[in-house]
Amino acid sequence: MGGNNFFGNFLGSGNSFFDLYLNNFFDRKLALTGWEMQDKESWDLPVNLDRYEQEIQKIEMSEKEKDSRRKKLESAKTRLWEYKNKFETSGKKELLKELEEDMKKIDAEMKSLS
Repeated sequence: MGGNNFFGNFLGSGNSFFDLYLNNFFDRKLALTGWEMQDKESWDLPVNLDRYEQEIQKIEMSEKEKDSRRKKLESAKTRLWEYKNKFETSGKKELLKELEEDMKKIDAEMKSLS
């Protein structure tokens, strides 16, 4: 099975596909990131930094969710402005009232996210 065929490259020794895959797999699984290195350094500390790190992650996730929601609301408000202009020119007064109420709802939610 060795030689220049596919199986030879896959199962051969040293730089075969299989060896490279295993090396990459274990490198990814065993590699230490910066936080893991800090955790090892903080094992001898009298405090647990993990608790604070978890809270920071929650805060950052909450901020990302707020930013995402804010962007969606801004996009919806832009579309409502476009609709408003079209409804004004076509005389759709009933839809204009509903649209303005919806714009107020968006403004209120955007204000709550600030």
